[in-house]
Amino acid sequence: MSYNILKNPPTSGISTIDSWDTSLKEQHLEVSHDQSMLTLANPDDALIVVGPPRLKLAKGETAEFHIVGMVQSLQYSEQSQLQPMKAIGSKRHVFSRTNGPVQGSIGRALFLGQNLYKALYALTDGTDLLADAQVSGTKGDASSNWYANLEEDLFRVPLGLGIIYRSAGSNAASKNIGADYLEVVSLQSRNVSLQSGQAMIMEQVQFMADRIIPWTSYSPELARDVSNPAGGLF
Repeated sequence: MSYNILKNPPTSGISTIDSWDTSLKEQHLEVSHDQSMLTLANPDDALIVVGPPRLKLAKGETAEFHIVGMVQSLQYSEQSQLQPMKAIGSKRHVFSRTNGPVQGSIGRALFLGQNLYKALYALTDGTDLLADAQVSGTKGDASSNWYANLEEDLFRVPLGLGIIYRSAGSNAASKNIGADYLEVVSLQSRNVSLQSGQAMIMEQVQFMADRIIPWTSYSPELARDVSNPAGGLF
């Protein structure tokens, strides 16, 4: 075959008004989407990890990331606050702008293993904070799979949250579509709902973060499952 849909990059599509006028029945917008089932970003091929609160580390420091695991839902948003102003004698607006915090939530099913709090704080060295805390099932036991009690000082420690986006095609080539990193994530609330007849129990946390930055320096070699010290590269 002269054309291999698996290996050939998508051809360019309609990108100008003139090309739209002449090719609207033959081409997709922006790029060809004949490979859409391979090129569209898909939750099945995305990954969520926790890591250091800031991506920019001191010289000589290395980052470590932990896969959050059985996440069923994740949403986050960022916004800016705009203040419109007008001068007397003018009909035109002047805008002032400042940034606001990132807000989001994570939902995850309860199962035999780590709960969501522990999955998010698996990398946090909270030995001192746990020494006299009612966080885990056993007082001060950092190895416990069950963390609770949002009022404890452990949850004053911020964390970083990374989201890696892939499609079926990029995943096959071990390439990312892109990645976001949420810095200084702080948990705000936790919600668990039980109802008769439901197939599973979900827990959800709401959080705030300082900012979202593009994770351009992501390296698979830095990301390993800390439950497998021997390796566990994904």
